[in-house]
Amino acid sequence: MENIFAPFALTFKECAKTGRILYEGGYTALTGLYSSLPDMQKSFWAGGKGRKLHLGYVAAVIDRYADIAATDINAVVADKPSVLWERLERENDVRLCCEQAVRQALMCGDSVFKLSLDREISSLPIIEAVSGEKAKFNYKRGRLREIVFTSEVPHNGYIYILKEIYTKGAVYYRLFDPNGRQTDTDHLEETRGLQDILLDVPVLPAVPLKIFESTRYEGRGKALFADKADVADALDEVASQWLEAMRKGRVKKYIPETLIPRSGINGGLHTDGFDFKDDFVRIEGNMNESSTDTIQVIQPKIDYMAYSEALSGFLDMLLSGVMSPATLGIDLKRTDNALAQREKEKVTLYVRGKLTSALSRAVPQTIEKALALMGEFDTRISIHFGEYAGPDFSAVAETVGKAYQRGIMSAERVVEELYGEQMSEAEKRKEVERIKRE
Repeated sequence: MENIFAPFALTFKECAKTGRILYEGGYTALTGLYSSLPDMQKSFWAGGKGRKLHLGYVAAVIDRYADIAATDINAVVADKPSVLWERLERENDVRLCCEQAVRQALMCGDSVFKLSLDREISSLPIIEAVSGEKAKFNYKRGRLREIVFTSEVPHNGYIYILKEIYTKGAVYYRLFDPNGRQTDTDHLEETRGLQDILLDVPVLPAVPLKIFESTRYEGRGKALFADKADVADALDEVASQWLEAMRKGRVKKYIPETLIPRSGINGGLHTDGFDFKDDFVRIEGNMNESSTDTIQVIQPKIDYMAYSEALSGFLDMLLSGVMSPATLGIDLKRTDNALAQREKEKVTLYVRGKLTSALSRAVPQTIEKALALMGEFDTRISIHFGEYAGPDFSAVAETVGKAYQRGIMSAERVVEELYGEQMSEAEKRKEVERIKRE
């Protein structure tokens, strides 16, 4: 009897690789991906001939969200500014790390803010954004115990595997040869000098970034287009069919030989500068004096409207629940009024809210751990975001001000609506106290 409760066929790493290929969109990689997926053997990219067109909307959406997340960061603030914090901020581009981490998380499912301790480069912890594709999370009773980063080290035509084990209070380096046997890190020039690090404080020097929770893989995140590989394939198929129809539907001229100029030297057809394949098709003519030979111009009828509607339909399905077409500058339905466009934009606002919420948790934790490794334990970090596609501050202030005066909204709710993630919890409490006092 078939086991209908069999586990999902692909591992998290394989799913992350699927997301990366959908993002990068290489012809060979897409063909190999869809050919290897069990449920996609009859898909467009898995087989068939002719030119295949990849539209790249997956990359466009993910890049747009990464840009939104990075550009919306107003400031990263410490409640107790210090010299160490200023040095850490100067040597690490937090905005760039956030952009890279969001891109990797949306592409592969999750990513990690990794604190690298490389004294040859910097005396301070180095904040890096690493794809979850290269990381394994080990949990115990729902608590993250360690993160194992895996990277390939090419050497003399062989591939060695370096594992960096980040755990609470220590970082361990383990090198494995092509046969899977552990070897000394000094065995390779690329890993020479790597030694286990014992930290002075009991912190795990890495913080995962998960925007959406996965229901297939416990403790892991979910990629933005995790369930839309088949829709992306169908979208590319429609676009490719449209392109092929346009190619085959070019105007064809059927010209009788009697109407083609002839050379005065040998009487042959004078076809210099013409391409029989693209310019016209030569047919036999009637050499009689009563000949009625004419040039025939034929163009096949292409149902552009059907292709356009199919393309819009599949694009709508691909972006459904992911991003508003208006965010990408796409007007799928030109009859939509301004209100309808704003309603669609709510999808973008929802995902953007998930992004900022995840970053508001992960970024302060990362920086606070970096400061702790430097011996500073009491500083609390908050990250402030600006508004995106929302009403201006004066409009919000007027609305919530009236609600507060009428007693239908508390001071705490007023501060939350006005400032949201632009203030830390401590700053919000101070503002609430000030409003009640006045």
